[in-house]
Amino acid sequence: MHKKNHIPVTNPEEIMQLLEGNDGSHKRLAGWSGYMQESDSGVSNKSLILRCTKCKMNTSGIYRTPGDAERRCPSCSSILMHCPTCHSLVSATEKFSILTCDRCLDDFITNTTIEYLASRDRGSHDIVISGIRATGEMHIGNFLGAVRQFVEYEQSDNLCMYFIADWHTLTREIDPKRVSLNTIAIATDYLAAGLDPNRSIIYMQSSVPEISELALYLSMIQKKNALEDLPTVKDLVKNDGTMTMGHMLYPVLMAADI
Repeated sequence: MHKKNHIPVTNPEEIMQLLEGNDGSHKRLAGWSGYMQESDSGVSNKSLILRCTKCKMNTSGIYRTPGDAERRCPSCSSILMHCPTCHSLVSATEKFSILTCDRCLDDFITNTTIEYLASRDRGSHDIVISGIRATGEMHIGNFLGAVRQFVEYEQSDNLCMYFIADWHTLTREIDPKRVSLNTIAIATDYLAAGLDPNRSIIYMQSSVPEISELALYLSMIQKKNALEDLPTVKDLVKNDGTMTMGHMLYPVLMAADI
């Protein structure tokens, strides 16, 4: 979860305060294709041209009309917001009630995210979650053994969440460049295999930092001897050689995933 000061501003009145410099914290504020300049008498917005980041439409003045709780680009319907990461007035892509800044691509959980997931949970037949390690491109075994079923599950009224297990991958591959490239390859293969991002939530394991935090808490109550006896840990050590703490805590991280 993002900290309070890292929540995007979508409320028109609050954005108006940013535009007019009334909050006192933004002496210089980047716009879609312009900027606000300070003058001796205060902030001048005469040179500010606000364009939608996605479709480039001029949306200047769109915050001047009271009414809705948020403003959208009249052309592409993207939400217009102030991004706390790049400190810019930008358009944002919304999917699964998560806003993604169209400029810096940072993701933000909104106030409706939890309610959205809860409604999906209540209305779903089953909850399906699974992931694939980013040790390389997807092979036929992955497709026949897992991903083909992933596609079948999303056709029903299920809440499907499929992830790329980049943290789990570190027990086999520690080169960050290879892990990054393999992560992109797996995500691409997910889509090529037929997964629909509008029906399933597809994400990278490390994009949810609460997973590692929960794994730490679970490790405080998990006994070491029980982990050493698990077939999962024994197989990892047999395939990878020397046992590391990553091997030992692999099942704990799996529990945190779920």
